[in-house]
Amino acid sequence: MKTWFIFCLITGSTLWLGCSGSSPDKWTKQRPKTHPVMGRVELDGLPVEAAKVMFQTTTPDTGRVYSAFGYTDSSGRFSLETFTADDGAVAGEHLVTIEKLTFKEAPAPTNEADVVPPPQEISHLPERYRSAASSGLTATVTPDGENFFTFSLE
Repeated sequence: MKTWFIFCLITGSTLWLGCSGSSPDKWTKQRPKTHPVMGRVELDGLPVEAAKVMFQTTTPDTGRVYSAFGYTDSSGRFSLETFTADDGAVAGEHLVTIEKLTFKEAPAPTNEADVVPPPQEISHLPERYRSAASSGLTATVTPDGENFFTFSLE
């Protein structure tokens, strides 16, 4: 019994030590460097709370597309993340989209045979800002810049 206990203790310790390392995997090592990005969103001069801000760029060397996103707080301020919280965005020219959505639950069906409709999506910002093709918003993230962007929506 004592031998079995020692075997389990050694095996468990080895597994724990071997699996608890924080060395990055090959995908983490291949990530491009990110740079802190912050900003503010306003509509008609007032801060927009709870809006999703998305930056998207294509790296010229690999052609890979990277997206960074963040949500605005009550003062309209946001910070972006690409891979981990608040890590920022990849350097380069970004297309920017901004949306603020809420959902309204559809009324319950009147009889059991009716299909329950999906919730109704309600957009609180002009529709054009939801698409990179129509938003007209861009931002250039630089490795050594302030990278603070204000988006004044109309």
